Amino acid sequence: MARGEPVPLSPPLPPPPPRKIPPRAELQPTQMGEGEVAFGPGISSICVAGTLPELASGLNFNMLYQKPRWAFGFGGYLLRSRNISASGIQLGARYYLSEEDVAPLIGAGITQGTLSVADARGAGVSYFVDAGVELFHRGTIRFSGYLRLEVPTYQLRIDDAKANSSSPGSKTSCVPVGLHLSVGF
Repeated sequence: MARGEPVPLSPPLPPPPPRKIPPRAELQPTQMGEGEVAFGPGISSICVAGTLPELASGLNFNMLYQKPRWAFGFGGYLLRSRNISASGIQLGARYYLSEEDVAPLIGAGITQGTLSVADARGAGVSYFVDAGVELFHRGTIRFSGYLRLEVPTYQLRIDDAKANSSSPGSKTSCVPVGLHLSVGF
């Protein structure tokens, strides 16, 4: 080697292989054979048939034990508007009509809750039925949307003398109908 020549340190390294971007994990199918637990916060809106034409909106949550064709669990909701207030805890089950990524669902259950509509209030047990769809049903993150019809076993008691009824303390019936959207993971 002549004086002043650079000393070779090592042969040049080959360029790194192209980086593979893994698919989005939340959309990948999972193996639900043994079942899994999913938590699902969401938003809800209800209207109360037979009363004011008004929507009450708020939050809901669900905790489900889910298999490919069915799920059961519990949850709750808290909904408010100017004249409507509803809250409750629920226990129910769902049946998925498909094991595909877009799975129609039907469900039923029981709720212990309270409902206030303008000048009428009530609390007690309600039975409900659901119908809707779950997107990315086999993924680690799922989106659910369903309509719910509740049938209260209680009546609302009118407690205001200014209410449009013959006498305060009279009772009226109602049927809450809701749209619920949630994400599960």
